[in-house]
Amino acid sequence: MIFTNIYDHVNMHFVINHVIMYLYFRRNRKLNCVITKSVIELHGMGYDQDFSMKAGQLICVQNSRHFTTYEVAIRVIDQGYDHVDHCFKYVHSIDTFNGEKGVFITNAIITNSSVSPVE
Repeated sequence: MIFTNIYDHVNMHFVINHVIMYLYFRRNRKLNCVITKSVIELHGMGYDQDFSMKAGQLICVQNSRHFTTYEVAIRVIDQGYDHVDHCFKYVHSIDTFNGEKGVFITNAIITNSSVSPVE
């Protein structure tokens, strides 16, 4: 490509950089949609609680209840790449002994053996 002046050259680089950024974010958005889609589907099936893990115990975010390994059933539902943290995120469903159902998202696969057996 022949440029008539330096401004054409700078403008071309500007356009190319924007096209690259657009394609990058478009691709990332699609990959992150996997996680969003899984969470929406789980919410539709009644998994309306959010869970976190602290010191080996699952904690329901909404009511701060702690659950041990004997009180939950954990299943890996899906995974997607998180471009912010540069790692895979795993979507888990949590079924508790008292009927609470929720979602747990983390950067590792969690099983019942990952949760502390005592409260």
